Amino acid sequence: MAELELTRRTIDPFSRDVLEFAAVAELLHSYLSGPISEPLLDQIEPHTNLGLIRRDLALAGEARDYLRESTRPSLGSLRDPRPLLDKLRVEGVAIEALEILALVELARASLDMFRLFAKHPTARLSELARSLPDFRTLITELGGKILPDGSVDSS
Repeated sequence: MAELELTRRTIDPFSRDVLEFAAVAELLHSYLSGPISEPLLDQIEPHTNLGLIRRDLALAGEARDYLRESTRPSLGSLRDPRPLLDKLRVEGVAIEALEILALVELARASLDMFRLFAKHPTARLSELARSLPDFRTLITELGGKILPDGSVDSS
């Protein structure tokens, strides 16, 4: 798939309007899994690279087939990590316990997605799952140490 990543040229505004891209994006909005998905939808652009279009359509087809057979993974409770990660980039700034807990929950969801799709017979979804970072050590070290109310487990 690396050879397909050559160029992702977007289409001109006129073609975008003819394709009613804004309406399609609005339709997709109703299928989002919570606040973590919204910025990703805002970044979607139609493009002209036929190889990328075919790859994306095949991936969408696999996702559709998966959803016909299986329940939809729940990601709606996840917090968007970007503001927290931006905060952590500032030297000397720390995040609060509930913010750490939100990152641990995101890491746990990533591991769940990896486990779910790594064993599923969908090549493209499995490839995406295998590209997720391995957060097992982080989850082991921090999992259960911060309680849902933000207090730190005394043990």
